Amino acid sequence: VIEDIEEVRKKFDSEFNNQRARFEDLETEIKEADKKRGETTENAILAQVYLTLGEKLYKAQNKLGALGSYEIALKLAPDNLVIRHRMGYIHTQLDNFEEARKYYEHVLAKRENFAPALAGLGLVIRREATQIDNAIEKDNKMDEAKRLIKKALDITPNLLDEDNESWWGVLGGLYRRQGRTELAI
Repeated sequence: VIEDIEEVRKKFDSEFNNQRARFEDLETEIKEADKKRGETTENAILAQVYLTLGEKLYKAQNKLGALGSYEIALKLAPDNLVIRHRMGYIHTQLDNFEEARKYYEHVLAKRENFAPALAGLGLVIRREATQIDNAIEKDNKMDEAKRLIKKALDITPNLLDEDNESWWGVLGGLYRRQGRTELAI
């Protein structure tokens, strides 16, 4: 009986030590997760601050300053689609169409119906089209731009750009450039 009790005690001690080790591992994991969650929350708050600063700089006509703020915000919150959209818009305003396209396409790869990015990409394509001499190519680009802007407006009819202007004006301008005055109006 004493031997059986001793064997049960050894098994109990072994199991107890195993459970204690698992508990300590779980405790460590929880502490690491809390720390990471805290860092993520802090980064999200800081990213929002830089996003807001970027918006204010943009409204003050400091596009490069706004872009710098957005770049910092993006480092803090790399999955933030709004930051990427705003960076695309500024690059469009600076005629950096290739860079703008990268930001918009990244956003649309993550969320295909993100209306501001659809419209923004449409604007990039429209601006690229103005640099094309071949009439057929130019017209095809304009049609692609119209398709994207229309899709954005179907999703969000009151969609405004970063300058608080309606995307309907951009669409009207596209029609006007093609001599389709009735549709432009």
